Formats: sequence, structure tokens, C-alpha cells
Amino acid sequence: MGVYRRGRRRRRALAVLVAARSALLTVAAALGAVCIAVFLVCLVANVRPLIVMSGSMEPDIPVGSVVFSQVVGVGEISVGDVVTVERPRDLGLITHRVVAIAPEADGAVSLTLRGDANDSDDPQPYVVSQAGAYRLHLPWFGYVSAWLRTTSGLLCAAAAVVAFLALYLLDPRRLGARVAGGRPSRPSGRRRRVPVRGG
Repeated sequence: MGVYRRGRRRRRALAVLVAARSALLTVAAALGAVCIAVFLVCLVANVRPLIVMSGSMEPDIPVGSVVFSQVVGVGEISVGDVVTVERPRDLGLITHRVVAIAPEADGAVSLTLRGDANDSDDPQPYVVSQAGAYRLHLPWFGYVSAWLRTTSGLLCAAAAVVAFLALYLLDPRRLGARVAGGRPSRPSGRRRRVPVRGG
């Protein structure tokens, strides 16, 4: 009876491990598929992700969001659009709302921008021939993306990859079969004594 109960508990524990492993691998596969899909969409549609570092577009676009902007020609930009352009003197990118558009030479335009949370326009207009048109944003994802670029974030990501790889390779059912098959069987009952006859 004791052996039977131990075997049943072992089978239950094995079933729980198999179910948990399957669920974790399914989640990992789904996340991987989403990341690949987002990467391909950004590559094909010429969409650029950008982490929002200031609160100039709050409350609509909070700090720590990831903004996805599609590169378009200036003919597709209108007053009221949210666009991403490069700041002069290589000061990085900025995402603000268009408040005025003026034509320039060679098909370029001069964009006057202002953040929704700002009381005044940006100090100077931006002369561009193309800009990133806002498509969507994901709140708080910028914090995760920024953390993954740090040393601790990279180490945690590498550890997660190794853990999921080990989870994929180590199947609890095969391990259980090895343990069950490698254990020597014990004789049941008492030993039978064989009488020895003297010669």
C-alpha cells in the first residue's frame, strides 16, 4: 500500500511539472512570436520605436512610453499631427505636435512644434523633408526597454534564455522514466531457505 501511494504521489507531481513546463514554454513561444512580428512590421512599414524621456506630451503620451512612428513624406503631415523629428546639432529625437507648417526650398517644410504639456512652441522650427508620424504608443514599456539595456537587465535576459532552453531540453516525463527504469527491483516476501544435505 505504501509503495502504491508513493507511486501515485510521484505521478501527480510529474503531471504538475509537465503542465507547468508546457504553460511556460507556451508563454515563451507566444512572447517570441510577438517580438518577431513587431520587428518585421517595423522593418517592412519603416516604423521606428522611441522611448519617451520627458513629460512634454502628457497626459496623452506619458513618460516611459514607447512611441511607434512611421516615416512619411512631408505631404502626409498636417497641423495637429504628432510627429517625431531630429533636433538640430545631433541632440536626438523629439516627439511633439505640429502647430504650423511653412514651405521651404527643395520640397522641404518648416514645422513648428509644441508639446501638449508646454505653454509655448519649441524654440525654433524644424526644417525636414520627412518625419515620423505617430501611430501608437505603449505605456511603461520604455522603462522595461531601458532596463534591458543595463548590465543587470542583460544578465537577467540571458539567465531567462538559458532557463527556458533548459526547460525545453529537460522533459520531466523522460527524467521520470529514467528514474523508474534505473531503480533495481527488490524481491518481495521472505527468503526461502534451501536445506543443505550433508554428504
